[in-house]
Amino acid sequence: MPDAEVMLDSVDRHWAVAAISAADRALARQSADAAWAALHGDAVDGRRAQLKKPTAALVSHLATAYDRAGIDRIEALRHAGLDLAQEGNGRADAELEAAAANAFALYRALPLTGGDEPVHLFAALRVAAVGVVGSAGPALSDWIALVRPTLALAPVAETPWDAMLAARLTAVWLDLLVEPAPEGVERAFDTLGWLREARTVGEAVLFVRLPTAEAQQMRLHLNTLYSLADAAVVLTLHMRRGPLADTPARLAGAFDRARAVTASETALDATLLWLYAASQRAAARQTAQMVLPGLSS
Repeated sequence: MPDAEVMLDSVDRHWAVAAISAADRALARQSADAAWAALHGDAVDGRRAQLKKPTAALVSHLATAYDRAGIDRIEALRHAGLDLAQEGNGRADAELEAAAANAFALYRALPLTGGDEPVHLFAALRVAAVGVVGSAGPALSDWIALVRPTLALAPVAETPWDAMLAARLTAVWLDLLVEPAPEGVERAFDTLGWLREARTVGEAVLFVRLPTAEAQQMRLHLNTLYSLADAAVVLTLHMRRGPLADTPARLAGAFDRARAVTASETALDATLLWLYAASQRAAARQTAQMVLPGLSS
């Protein structure tokens, strides 16, 4: 893979990143690193750092710029027909990882509002997916451990079906994206099974309360979530029974279906793109662990 510094220099020339001065980029990185050290317990004084508003805005701006650069790389790889499940796709692949690594290093220092609203849950999934693509490794595991308790991932039984589905799917994907231990994969498998069993009743209760116009919009939203669940099923089975040769194609199909109606929801669409890239990387990572040199045909 090309040299990391060369790739960072290339990513820094992306229009969204280049719009921020080199001095401001350096300040944002330094501030984010210091804030993360405190959040992670590595600061000398042990205090939980808080980015001041102007600095936090700069860190957020730069994180979003690297995020945009990464999305453009994902789209370039897809349009070129390159396999995101495999590393070594040349310059575009290396630039994608560089963009994601820098975006995650900034995102992890920013506050992530907790709660059960889909916007909060999907924001967590987006950062986690960026971390996977950026090969964040232990730092991603640490970030998920910090953020997970702030998210309402086990809502009460009376929670509307759409909110229940979003929360449980967030939990599933967090289990699958972090270097998954067997118990995480099994927990994801069990949760997906529970969602399948609960769907009929959950939908019935939800739709009986909605006017026709809202019900039509809700069906589109649920179809996106169901496609995201389908992708999670594919990745879970790959991790439990794989490696499975058709996993990359099945993941691509599930995410294409999920994105079919999200064009007007730019934040959600971007999250799905990052999850697509992360799921392909997670599948490839699992394959590399399961196929032993000299023992595979």
